[in-house]
Amino acid sequence: MENRRVMPAIAGLSIVLFVGALAPAHAATKTTKKKAATKTTVVATTAPPVTAAATTAAPAAAKKVQGIGDKTIRIGLTGPYTGAAAVAGQGLRAGVQIAVDEVNAAGGIDGRTLELVALDDGFEIPKLVANMKRLISQDQVYAVVTAAGSQALPGSWPDVKESGIIVWAPITPPDPKLPSVFILGPSRTEQTRIAIDFLCERGVKRFALVGQTNNLGQEGKAGATLQVPKCPGMELVAEEYLEPTKTDGVSAAANKVFQAKADGLMLVTDNTQAALMAKRLRELGSSAAIVAENGAGGPGGTNTVGQAGDGADGFFATMAQDLPATDVTRAVIAWRALAKKSGLPQSENNFSLQTYGYTRVFIEVLKKVAATGDYSWPNFTKVAESTKVNLDFLPPVVCGPLPDGHACARGAGVAQYKGGRWDQVRDFKSPK
Repeated sequence: MENRRVMPAIAGLSIVLFVGALAPAHAATKTTKKKAATKTTVVATTAPPVTAAATTAAPAAAKKVQGIGDKTIRIGLTGPYTGAAAVAGQGLRAGVQIAVDEVNAAGGIDGRTLELVALDDGFEIPKLVANMKRLISQDQVYAVVTAAGSQALPGSWPDVKESGIIVWAPITPPDPKLPSVFILGPSRTEQTRIAIDFLCERGVKRFALVGQTNNLGQEGKAGATLQVPKCPGMELVAEEYLEPTKTDGVSAAANKVFQAKADGLMLVTDNTQAALMAKRLRELGSSAAIVAENGAGGPGGTNTVGQAGDGADGFFATMAQDLPATDVTRAVIAWRALAKKSGLPQSENNFSLQTYGYTRVFIEVLKKVAATGDYSWPNFTKVAESTKVNLDFLPPVVCGPLPDGHACARGAGVAQYKGGRWDQVRDFKSPK
């Protein structure tokens, strides 16, 4: 395919909080955007919530469905808006806010505006689990949208199962196959398989896998087990696993990959681990083609390549959505204008585009739910299972019934970072 040239990425972006003026960590802050009547409640996990529900009694009709009021629909999310993953987390949150502001400016849904409650977990697993409990039982949101934390989210599935709350497009845990959970990104198993197809096309014969000692590593292993045998002459020569969020094992893992003479590597890790692996391998003199899955690689952004130094040049990543600086996709151009106008931190990065798209799909489903007059969670599930949405910067979203229909997207592209910019080098495809 013809490469898509995109704008240069800028390394070393400053990490700031995701609203212009956020209160100290012990406080709760509520900001209201006048232009779109969009309420956004941003709180630290140690404070009591400040939401519309805290100050106004819900009308009798709204009590029938959690989070649905006469004039608002309250949704929530949790993510790392401070801490080690703040650049990614702020982008993820910004994309949701941009989509919420957009629909509210157009009149909302069924006469109701969306109200967003965002909780910061600082990239800490216990805080994410606590935030999910809070969103469900204390903030009483209608749905949790694009919660970020593939390592931590499985700890919340018992609460989700018990409550039945809608969890839309979490980033991106294994599919728990629960009635109220819908996954919109390609799984890491699928991304690993696609990466192996790509490496096979490049002539790689000695393949290595580096994952984590959790479900990320399990998904990567599953992908390698399925796909390596399909590539003639390819063999798995190294397989290493790192402790989640830890970096002290990176050098040893890189040394083993180098000693195995791997000419292709798949990373199913976090951003920092991926960056340090790439950096160390280049220091050792390895010329292996390095591919990271979408979350670890951050295609279109700087959260990984900005940490990798000279190891960033030539780095590959699978893509769950178009690159944010593409100039050939009309919807991306429109999103970029909204992102720039919003002024939110990291609003123009790849993670913002991802959650903007996922929230747009959620809004389309919610409009169909509103048209039925039944906002109950079982009815949302019924409507969502018949959803087919094609935003031209995401793989088509097609949901269906369980056991497999709540994994609603298939396929991924591949991008490369070279010369200070990201290019798409392989079209969106499913594994062979």
